[in-house]
Amino acid sequence: MSDIDQTMEASSLKPKKDSFSHWKGNKYPQVKLRGFYSDIASVDNVEKTGIIDQVPDVIHSHAWEVHKEKHVPLVHENINPIDPEKFSQLLKNQIHGATTEIIKITDFTLEGYLPKCFIPFYTAPGSLPRKVQIDRLKRLYLSMDISELLAKKNLQPDKLMPVHRPADEVILLNKIGQDPAPFPSFLPLHYFDNEDYEIWTAVEWLNKGRDNNVIKPLPGRALLPDVPSNLYNDPKDPKLVYQWFDVGVIDYDEKKKCWLVQKLSEDERVLDQNGKPIVNKGLKEKNSRIQLSNQYWVPRIQLQFLAEDPRVFANRVEAAFNERKKTEAYLRYQFYIDSMPNDGVLDLDQMSFRRMLNWTENPGLKTLPEKNKEDSVISLEKEINVDFKRTINKITFDKIITSHLDAFKFVSIPPSDEKPTPSKG
Repeated sequence: MSDIDQTMEASSLKPKKDSFSHWKGNKYPQVKLRGFYSDIASVDNVEKTGIIDQVPDVIHSHAWEVHKEKHVPLVHENINPIDPEKFSQLLKNQIHGATTEIIKITDFTLEGYLPKCFIPFYTAPGSLPRKVQIDRLKRLYLSMDISELLAKKNLQPDKLMPVHRPADEVILLNKIGQDPAPFPSFLPLHYFDNEDYEIWTAVEWLNKGRDNNVIKPLPGRALLPDVPSNLYNDPKDPKLVYQWFDVGVIDYDEKKKCWLVQKLSEDERVLDQNGKPIVNKGLKEKNSRIQLSNQYWVPRIQLQFLAEDPRVFANRVEAAFNERKKTEAYLRYQFYIDSMPNDGVLDLDQMSFRRMLNWTENPGLKTLPEKNKEDSVISLEKEINVDFKRTINKITFDKIITSHLDAFKFVSIPPSDEKPTPSKG
């Protein structure tokens, strides 16, 4: 190699001051030695690194030692393999820490949690798979609480379940900023249940609990009282307090249209009086059943399956509540008219009555004897007069309500069902 080549090679090994020593007016930071074991193997590097005495402690693995007989752990207690109860109790008392094993015992099937999904079984590549959508819906439904959804709609359990009220109870009407007609409900809520919200039939619901020819309960939440079923005689008892409980759905009665549910135990099990899981609808020999104190027969409006959308069920309860409120307001309206006196109200004109009688006289009156015919006409005239006076009172009542709306806010006039007469046809 020539002197020129040696000079060029040496100059290329030197750092360039403009590139490394200065960067926008600042000095390039000094790079310290790493201090790996390979870097400090020699004595000369000790002064440069200064960390040779700071070697971290290393914990060696002793897993290989279990293969040797002298390192096998000793058994301090003689466990009889024939005694499974004692052995299972020892295993139950052992604490191993966190684990991914499913150790929770459940009496429900996985099918009882799966919601209804409107996605085909075979989807196109790139589209959402059916199993993924089902799992997402299941997680979403389980994250919602029906009691909280109904509370947002101002539908607490005490408003859903009617109770007996004292006859001398005072109700303040036309409160400012509140419901002008705060009348307590007196009709059961299930009378107004709309079954169009139902996604499966009763048989299909029960089949979701079928597992190897055994019908298991279904998970759900039900509106139940806080007393045992053997003390649950009158559902309108004002002493009862209703709450939403986690239940297992056992059976369905087609005639009563009620579901048999049972409150879950502390470990979320559905057990009979002997502590065994309830299967096959809890029926014994000859289709007999012993109803336990924590079992109740409830209508569908008081039962929410965990496999259905809680938001849809909340809308179902709200629709039934509004329909009941509307019906009760209509009944009170009719009661107001029936309570109006008929004294002083004009009777139906005799000429009009005779004219209507001739128009509507049926063959049955013509065949009657003359005496019986007169009695029937008199009875019919009284009935028509009563209905005529009631109609006059209704017209008068509606006129008063519409002219004093502020004073009669608590009265709801039902919409007229009269249809306009067509001009042609």
